[in-house]
Amino acid sequence: MSSDIMSPALVRFHEKDVFPSLELILNNLEQDFQKNLGDMKKLYLECFKGICLNTGKKQENDQIRIGFLIFHLLRTRILTHDYTYAVMVYDKDWYLNEGIRVGEADFSFIYKHYEELWKKLEWESKKYIGQINGADIEGIMLKLLNPFHQYVTELMRCSLMEALETSEYTALDREKHFEIQTGEYFELCDLVHMEDQEKDLKERRHRLEESKGQSCCFQDFRNLDLNRQSYCGRDLRYADFRKSSMEEIQLRNCLLIGALLKRAI
Repeated sequence: MSSDIMSPALVRFHEKDVFPSLELILNNLEQDFQKNLGDMKKLYLECFKGICLNTGKKQENDQIRIGFLIFHLLRTRILTHDYTYAVMVYDKDWYLNEGIRVGEADFSFIYKHYEELWKKLEWESKKYIGQINGADIEGIMLKLLNPFHQYVTELMRCSLMEALETSEYTALDREKHFEIQTGEYFELCDLVHMEDQEKDLKERRHRLEESKGQSCCFQDFRNLDLNRQSYCGRDLRYADFRKSSMEEIQLRNCLLIGALLKRAI
């Protein structure tokens, strides 16, 4: 909300209370995330396995192949202080067909910091007697959702290697092009993982050789012969190199955060 359409009280509230409180709460969340990441991953992975089991049962009954597994943030739930994401599976034409709900993911262990911010702002707003109401606080909190959701995205990405190797996941019947995403319902979502077996090995290797900018992030480079190749200076964040042959490969100055390299040889 820009200051030119806010009341003077709301402008002061943002400057004196909202922004300082947000900075403090996000610092606390970052410390919590770093300290307790192992426990958070365990909670998420148990949930992920249950979702995959539910999806497998749906596939047995309905004979569907899944193209997308999406963890949806729902603002209507946030407004009731419910921090569970609705998890849906879609076929390859997800934008045309309705999804199938396969479970829920409770991220309240992350959003407890968001809830703390909400309560703090409600308390601080009382100083502005009658000038800031509950609807104002709700609107502010909805605008502050994204940095908290980004921790959900980061947790899913940090847990990716373990998630992809669970028997519950590997048993799923997936489309050749398959994605795991998280974000708001029918909005552009954050990509967590992508498998792309539609392209042959030659096409995928060509993409790696001709990469520019972020074109190789999250890409599927499994099962490629990359021995003695040089790909220095590329952005390879969250790219999947599992089971690729990578002897004497040159990756100097590459961004490799989240890259999947297990069983690459």
